Amino acid sequence: MPGQPTPSQAHFDRLLTNYSLMYLQDERRFVADKVFPILPVQNASDQFRTFGKGAFMRSGMGPRPLGGKPNVIGFATGFDAYAAIEQAERAMIDDRERKNVSGDPTYDPERVKTRLLTQHMMIQRDIDWATKYFTDSVWTTEYTGVAGAPAATQIRQWDQAASTPVDDIDQLKEAQLETTGYEPNVIVMGRKVWRTFKNHPDVIDRLKTTDDKMLTLDIAARLLEVDKVLVPGGVKNIAVEGADDNIGFILAKDKMLLAYAAPEVGLEVPTAGLTFAWQGLVPDGGMRQAAIFRGRIDDQYSDWIDIKVAYDMKKVAADLAVFVKSVVA
Repeated sequence: MPGQPTPSQAHFDRLLTNYSLMYLQDERRFVADKVFPILPVQNASDQFRTFGKGAFMRSGMGPRPLGGKPNVIGFATGFDAYAAIEQAERAMIDDRERKNVSGDPTYDPERVKTRLLTQHMMIQRDIDWATKYFTDSVWTTEYTGVAGAPAATQIRQWDQAASTPVDDIDQLKEAQLETTGYEPNVIVMGRKVWRTFKNHPDVIDRLKTTDDKMLTLDIAARLLEVDKVLVPGGVKNIAVEGADDNIGFILAKDKMLLAYAAPEVGLEVPTAGLTFAWQGLVPDGGMRQAAIFRGRIDDQYSDWIDIKVAYDMKKVAADLAVFVKSVVA
């Protein structure tokens, strides 16, 4: 009986045209452009006027004596400044690379490298955001989670028995409202904080009296009476090229930020943080969207693709946010 071809002899593996593997992170997992408002600016740096808080929190009203004048009041003004920094990254496409994959439907070097640059931009934005806002010694009010009975500027960690996460947030919001007149309307929870919160008995018990059987971010926002709850999920690789990958979350998993973020910015509008997007340099790419530029270097026989942003993420009102570390053990 003649021999039969083996499967490997009968079929030669070819590259699939309808599937390839690429680790692209979902834009929705990044938070840098979702917490504080973004203000387009035309110059790299400028000043903005500030008004003293105290004068607007007291009253000078009182009886006017006959023939006398009303109480005369005033307020102090000052200035603050921003300084936007341009950040950029480039990818190259050599003519040999382009020609070598010509007609290959699984690899378009221009598309893939544009996606790579965009991913790097989103990762860097969240790194910058974490450094500016989601760390110690930034905000006037800081709390720390502890395993035992909490003292001043402490809360009982939410993964401990007898912890009260909803009441903790209510008290933190109320304390800020009492000293500033503005209540936090945005909460950013690290991944472990959110996981603990949504599975906490207190939270589950509160849902029993509603039609909501599963806690989503929108439902959590309604429960906590804020505009939005955000849970960052962006990850970064801190290993140098050539070394084994070392990938982890960009924002700390055990921390939380409660902040007042103005829905819109303008004159006489307070907000805890504000991103000044230098759109005079990078039109439509100061912060929210990436600006992509393309060109040619003839003597290198290559095309280039650049991505550029230019912004300053600035804390503008240190007392309009509360930072809580070690929310969970």
